[in-house]
Amino acid sequence: YENLSRIHGLDLEQLNFCECENHNLYNNHTIGSFMIIPKPYSGSLNIGRARAPYYDNVFMFLNMVKNFCINGCVSDVKMDALFRSTEAYWRMFAGKEGYANYIKAMALEPFCENIPELLNNSPSTWNTEIVNLYISTLNKCLEKRNELLFNRVTRCQKC
Repeated sequence: YENLSRIHGLDLEQLNFCECENHNLYNNHTIGSFMIIPKPYSGSLNIGRARAPYYDNVFMFLNMVKNFCINGCVSDVKMDALFRSTEAYWRMFAGKEGYANYIKAMALEPFCENIPELLNNSPSTWNTEIVNLYISTLNKCLEKRNELLFNRVTRCQKC
């Protein structure tokens, strides 16, 4: 947070999806921040998507999921190997219809609708304006997903 506050033009008010403690930023732990990612026997899709060049960019990760579900591969060799090691899971969502079912099942629609193309690039290429756009877009997506998940839970409780 301290380092981020030194970046001219960065809108720290937009960081409401994170918590700051001892000058470290932590992800929000609301239900809208979680999704199921299968764990390979060796390595980790979750760790892979957190490292360079993705740096936890959920939009880049969902594009990899889309490519793997529809095309059976992703262009990043290391990530492709991790997806292949969990292929049994992704086979449940094969093809365009399967990918659409995955997005719906995980309530990830807000992360796939009207996302600025700029956000599908590595955060290492972003300027302050794009970081602000990412943060505000992520906040909106999390808010919508929280609502979707809450509505699912309350609908199920009424059944």
